Amino acid sequence: MAGLTDQGFVTKRLADLLTDLQTAARGKWGDGVNLDADGELGMMIGLVADALSTVWGALQALYDAFNPANAQGTALGNLADLRGLIRQPATHSTAPVLCTGTVGVVIQVDKLVADDQGNQWRVVNDAITIGGGGTGTGTVQCTESGSIEALDGTIDAIVTPVSGWTAVESTADAEPGDDVETDAELLERMRTAKQGTTTLDGIITKLAKLLTEATHVDGVENATDTVDGDGRPAHSVEIVLAPDTLDTDDVAAALWVCKGAGTNTHGTTSDTATDVKGRTHTLSWTWVSEIKIKAEITLEVDADYPADGDDQVADLVVAFIEALDVGEDVTPYEVGAAFGTVPGIVTAVVELAEKPAAVSAAPVTVAYDQKPTVETPASDIVVNSSVY
Repeated sequence: MAGLTDQGFVTKRLADLLTDLQTAARGKWGDGVNLDADGELGMMIGLVADALSTVWGALQALYDAFNPANAQGTALGNLADLRGLIRQPATHSTAPVLCTGTVGVVIQVDKLVADDQGNQWRVVNDAITIGGGGTGTGTVQCTESGSIEALDGTIDAIVTPVSGWTAVESTADAEPGDDVETDAELLERMRTAKQGTTTLDGIITKLAKLLTEATHVDGVENATDTVDGDGRPAHSVEIVLAPDTLDTDDVAAALWVCKGAGTNTHGTTSDTATDVKGRTHTLSWTWVSEIKIKAEITLEVDADYPADGDDQVADLVVAFIEALDVGEDVTPYEVGAAFGTVPGIVTAVVELAEKPAAVSAAPVTVAYDQKPTVETPASDIVVNSSVY
């Protein structure tokens, strides 16, 4: 039996359709009717059978679209969306660069450079300004998505010239991007992820989809029956968002749609949303805040250390700290590694602090809702070098 059965969907093949139509023709006009494939009736039956086969194929595809094991492409993405998951899009490789040129020159966002393999990279995030040492640091992003590799020093060609900009060089290996998530990868994530859209993962995923201008969406939950150590009520979620310029009405409305029934929200900012019956509800969340980092770096150097080495080190440290994500600690070791490409450094001592505390050799702990940043590079990143 074809069609939707208790065993699932059973499709009719072309051969079955031909047999059915031929049987119907014999029943109508008798067993002696000419059904040869090159006869008029035989050809008509062939055309109808072929069209019906296309319809049955479409029905099979529609049925398979609701089965994760068989769904493909957009259909599988739709099933993932029902579970609060989104197919991971392709991302772009990024790399830090050091630009050289005339003091005061500004290299605007989207200016292009290239690596030794011919891949082009564009300036992203912020314009690069050539500082007092004749250099400036910034970030470039590959124009092609996916895992594009570029080793330290290989992004070294200016594609779109700017007057006074004389050279560019990447200062670390590029952070590779990702290809768009494949069906197999998405299916595996669907199998292992928590089910439902009101889990913390589901809430975060849905919010990210609704708040398209958000640059950071994360959260922390308290699944216990008591207030936790950070003040979150029992059975609550604290959503952490950036930037703080998002419309609070939009945030509250999105949070109301995404959170589960009976789940409390917690945070430092609140607004109201209205449900379908016109009742008003207060929703809370937390904006990402900045944690100001300062550093004192003491170097012993040899003759290979460049004349503007202190400026280069400071620029690299600023670029490293600004590239850190929300909640990432700042450690002396990683800061030291950020300027390891500057030649002539024999020894280095890195001390850090959150402003206005005194610096020390201890790492700076960054909270889940904080983004490390440097407020005033010239005074907050101090580099002292002396001959070894």
